[in-house]
Amino acid sequence: MPELTREEKLKMIEKLPQQLQDFLYSEDLGAFLFYLEGKYNLTEDKGAALAKIIVDIVLGITPITSLAQEIHSKVTSDAQVAMNMAQELNTEL
Repeated sequence: MPELTREEKLKMIEKLPQQLQDFLYSEDLGAFLFYLEGKYNLTEDKGAALAKIIVDIVLGITPITSLAQEIHSKVTSDAQVAMNMAQELNTEL
C-alpha cells in the first residue's frame, strides 16, 4: 500500500472522534515519546518513526497487533527492545 501524504493523514485525523484527536495532539503523548527516546536511547529520527507508528495505529492504517513488528523494523533492530517498547506503549497509552 502506498504511503499516505501528510495532508491525507491530517484529513483522516480530522474525521476521528475528538477524544482521539486530543490524544494525538496532547502534550502528554509528546512527553511520553520524549521519555521513550531517552529510556531506549533513540535518536531524534527513531523517535519520529515511533511517533509515526503511533499515528498510523490510531488512524487504523497499521493494526495494533503489528506494533512490536513495526517498532522492530523501523525503530530498533533488537526484537526484545521492540517487544518491551510495544508493551510499554500498550500499557501507558
